Amino acid sequence: MKVKDRMYFSYSYIIYIIFIILCLLSKTYGQEEDTTDIIEEEEEVYDPNVINILMKSPDMEDARNITEIEYEYENMINNYLIEKNKNNEMLKDIRVSITFFDYIGLTANGGTIYYRYFYEAIAGIEEQYYDMVVLDDKILFSELEFMETEYYYHLGYRYPSLELLLDLTDYVKMNSINFNDPSILEDAIYKDRLYGLPYELDFDVMYYDPNNEVTKRLSDEMDQISWDKLYSSISSTSNLSIGLGDDYDVLQFLMEYTGNKYELSKEYDPEFFEVFINDTARDVFTSFYNYIDTYTGGNIENSTRISLGTSYKAFLDGESAFFKGKASHNPLFRSNDNDKTIPMTLLPKNVSAVTEKFLCISQFSKKENQILLEIALQLTSKDIQLHRSEHFGSIPTFDLDQKESDPDIKLYCQKESLICKYIENMKRIKLKNVFKSKYSSPLFEIMVLLPKLFRTNLLNNNIDNIIYYFKNIKYLITNNMGIVGVFSYIIVIFFSIINILVIFLVHKYKNHPYIKVISPMFCNMILVGTLISMVKILKYLPPYSIFKSKLFYCLEALSINLIYIPMFAITYRIYKIFKSNIFITETLTNLRMFLFIITVILIIFLYRFILACSYEFYYFPYGSFRDTRFPEIEPTYSYVHNSIYDAILYAVFIGLLFMIITTGGKSKRFGDVCYTFVIFGLNISNFIVQRLLLTLSDEYFYSVFLLIISFNCLTHFFCIHFLVGSRILLILLNPPTKESDTSKANTTNLKEFVPLKNDSVCVKLFNKIKESNHSKLNNPSETSNCYVYKTNPVNKE
Repeated sequence: MKVKDRMYFSYSYIIYIIFIILCLLSKTYGQEEDTTDIIEEEEEVYDPNVINILMKSPDMEDARNITEIEYEYENMINNYLIEKNKNNEMLKDIRVSITFFDYIGLTANGGTIYYRYFYEAIAGIEEQYYDMVVLDDKILFSELEFMETEYYYHLGYRYPSLELLLDLTDYVKMNSINFNDPSILEDAIYKDRLYGLPYELDFDVMYYDPNNEVTKRLSDEMDQISWDKLYSSISSTSNLSIGLGDDYDVLQFLMEYTGNKYELSKEYDPEFFEVFINDTARDVFTSFYNYIDTYTGGNIENSTRISLGTSYKAFLDGESAFFKGKASHNPLFRSNDNDKTIPMTLLPKNVSAVTEKFLCISQFSKKENQILLEIALQLTSKDIQLHRSEHFGSIPTFDLDQKESDPDIKLYCQKESLICKYIENMKRIKLKNVFKSKYSSPLFEIMVLLPKLFRTNLLNNNIDNIIYYFKNIKYLITNNMGIVGVFSYIIVIFFSIINILVIFLVHKYKNHPYIKVISPMFCNMILVGTLISMVKILKYLPPYSIFKSKLFYCLEALSINLIYIPMFAITYRIYKIFKSNIFITETLTNLRMFLFIITVILIIFLYRFILACSYEFYYFPYGSFRDTRFPEIEPTYSYVHNSIYDAILYAVFIGLLFMIITTGGKSKRFGDVCYTFVIFGLNISNFIVQRLLLTLSDEYFYSVFLLIISFNCLTHFFCIHFLVGSRILLILLNPPTKESDTSKANTTNLKEFVPLKNDSVCVKLFNKIKESNHSKLNNPSETSNCYVYKTNPVNKE
């Protein structure tokens, strides 16, 4: 290419680039204008008189016209509000817009969408789109457990129910809502604070053909028969189709079947959950599997994955003698002709799972709280609950104990006498209460993971895995350790006694040159810190409490500082010995060093103590119930505090290493690396113990846990030995003839006692004892007045 051509090409290329840039800028400005228009449109769409509400879409979407129901439902609500508030200047223009979330039982891949509804509610509230949400009892407060989980942390909130929903306690008078069932109202309260208003109730029932003599007879005996008896009575003439495609339904049916089999209900038996993990567990799950296998003809998937709508159609087509549905489905079976009305009955032995729904207000809404509260109270009032019951078959949350004194409740029970009878007679099972225990996984984690795991293992008849999951739901891996836990305490106590004995001996021989040179008072501080460091592993063993977590948090800080700060002072003193040939100077007196050490330790400890008192601590188990959960403690304060604390320790650590290395270079006699060993020994031990406890398989956990405890204690024991134990042992095996003679040592020669010999300790001790005994035999009078270390001084190289 010629130069002229290249120049032309360059100019053309530059023009082309400029053209592209102009196009991009034009497009960018266009996009910005479009975005502005969209924002303006959104702002124009926003209407302060429209309250946006999120709730689940009605179920059985494949069996009825859900769109029509949703349209009628919203119109009914708005018509009620128009009539109710026509004379109220503040509320007369208020309308509601309801977003119905498509809550199908299973996604295409068989996964749950429980989490998706939870996420939709959080995102909508956070973006100030939803002013109110309807949450059931499996979602409201589902994250609030003593042992927390990571499964909702990435949503950006630790307690979504408390952080996103408006606290109604100071706005709502309890006597204005005391017409509600106290047990339902209680489920909307957390720590005496009200976060939701009872909206409606639902519970499981059975619908049957009144013209079928067998099913009619069974309905009369329903309060006495079992599920097995129910199926055996109809198996010769009909079949049974139960839709378990919804996550709630599959778990609730398990609870209903178990409650029936063992005559339990969570309302009356607080140990309901034990049947899933004790000696009866295998029988429970095997019986449940066999029951579904029997009524499905060997194809369990036909029941565990079909929806309520499919089961409903099977009932209408005569393929199933009963339809297991909800009390709110009653309008589907009603007819103006009583002969064609399909009746319902409670489940066998009246054991039925209930679902409670609550209307909650967003605390991020742009609307005024007063308006939202007034509308919320109207939407949960007795009037509108009766209205919804009449038009849509929803079940009010009334306290039926007031049916004789409250005319509205009395009127409802006159119209719906069967519903009231069932509510009073049924043995309620609340799924959230069944899984609730002190150390259990949060219900949120259970509802996200368990339904799919349960279905998969039930289809494969893998009962062992199911029992394993249920055990892990209730217990941490450290619960029920039995004899392993007892031996763990014995091992720790045994080595603690040895540690305390060493502390006593250091104090006893504090004037001996081999002890005096390492500052016995400060050495005992290190030993106390080592003792606490060894004992702190017990924080992983039950029982667990917030007080215990804060106590060990403070003790851990005290332990580290009792080890590092005195060790720093001792090393500095030894450093000065080699630098100045004078052991004690005016600036290194024991009193001044003691005051300095205590001051530093108190400052750092008080800093951690204030953090423990000022911030909340919580248990955040490592893992989930799919494998195992190991208890860990987390504070709520910022990581900045940890950074400050770590920076102080790093500074002490670096200074400590500097003096050890410098001293080693100044004196060839400084062959003792006990401080370095203690530092690295304890740090490495703590790291190994922590990692092993977190990653150890549950298959070997209990047997290996004892080894971990032993390793932890032995590591601390050897650190104590290298620090002072060898010196104590030398003194015990070759004691001075007179204790007073220990004070005769010349302080200018104390540097001779800093290191022990490089020879084998065993050989050295043996030779020293041998020489001492030989000296006593030859000249007993002389040895009685001599100092043993003066007769056999430390060799100089």
